[in-house]
Amino acid sequence: MDVIWFHDQSDLVHQYRYEKDYLKQQHLDYQGRTEFLRQNISRGNVALRLHHVRPSDEGKYRCYFARSTYNREAEFQVDVASTGSSPHLHIEGAGNKRVRVVCTSAGWYPEPEVHWRNQTEESLSQGTTISRKENGLFSVETSITVSADSKEIVSCVIENPLLSQKLEASVSLAGEFIVLGPQQPIIALVDRDVTFPCHLSPQLDAQHMDVIWFHDQSGLVHQYKYEKDYLKYQHLDYQERTEFLHENISRGNVALLLHRVRHSDEGKYRCYFASSTYNDEAEFQVYVASTGSTPHLQIEGAGNKRVRVVCTSAGWYPEPEVHWRNQTEESLSQGTTISRKENGLFSVETSINVSADSKEIVSCVIENPLLSQKLEASVSLAGLADPVIESCTARTGTFIRNPDSFAGLRMTKS
Repeated sequence: MDVIWFHDQSDLVHQYRYEKDYLKQQHLDYQGRTEFLRQNISRGNVALRLHHVRPSDEGKYRCYFARSTYNREAEFQVDVASTGSSPHLHIEGAGNKRVRVVCTSAGWYPEPEVHWRNQTEESLSQGTTISRKENGLFSVETSITVSADSKEIVSCVIENPLLSQKLEASVSLAGEFIVLGPQQPIIALVDRDVTFPCHLSPQLDAQHMDVIWFHDQSGLVHQYKYEKDYLKYQHLDYQERTEFLHENISRGNVALLLHRVRHSDEGKYRCYFASSTYNDEAEFQVYVASTGSTPHLQIEGAGNKRVRVVCTSAGWYPEPEVHWRNQTEESLSQGTTISRKENGLFSVETSINVSADSKEIVSCVIENPLLSQKLEASVSLAGLADPVIESCTARTGTFIRNPDSFAGLRMTKS
């Protein structure tokens, strides 16, 4: 059959003919934007996919099927919609001890509904201009004029009537706000990324504010000023490691993404906002953590018919907890050295001395107290001429072998 889609009675959107796409008479507006989906055409089931929808695509469409002796069509309506950009607020002087609060936004379709309200939900008188741009979408500029000594919080609300979606931005005319940061300490993992969120209450537009993160030891971590990143005074430790996330800044909601966490990033941070008339900050704690390498076991002679079982591991933060136990879960006396390396992470060397004819299975357990994560390695002391590594429970699930201590170690899972 011929299968054709028409727009508003006349424009040919797409045609299938002679068992293939036939686009000789396709309207210019649709060239390169249509895709005929015919996987189920043998059952009379097809569809047209339209790419990169435009406002001009709105209207009535007809889907038309024709064979040599008969034809039929169906008509349907297409409505086009777009929710615009987050409202942008700024305040201007208006003379006579009054100020003008201006709200702008772009990219709406169809024409949006606009209103202002205060914190008691009362509607406020406004002046609004809605204009249609060359791309067919609507832009909004709306404003209210209020007393310069007003203490109200006013909100600009723009709504898409078709989608029932609205965007809102608020500003305190008293110029006061509270900065809210993370309510619980943040645990950041070494060499990973971490996010520090902060927001304003009430929900205010912070695009024209200064926003700064400080670290109690290193100083200025990141600054946003003049509506862009301003890194002139950024501390060397944070250069090339910070990213300011400001997609929702018009609602006073921002975050700082810190890349490649280091142990030195631990400490107290402050998130600071400053407008032309007011400032506030929030403080929060960041802890840094790292779980080290899988424990490595080896057995050495210790004299007097005794052997020394040595356990080593590296890459821990903060300082780990270390203990030995046997198969009955009894703790064993140990000698442990924990040292801090140049990279700031901790290394462990711990050992126990036992009788050479012991038949016990002993386990070295190293735990990160901040993450409550532990790594464990075990060895059977039975038959030291041919010792067996009975089990190794670790993050990687691997079994540990030390070819330098004994030849031909046999590995078996417990």
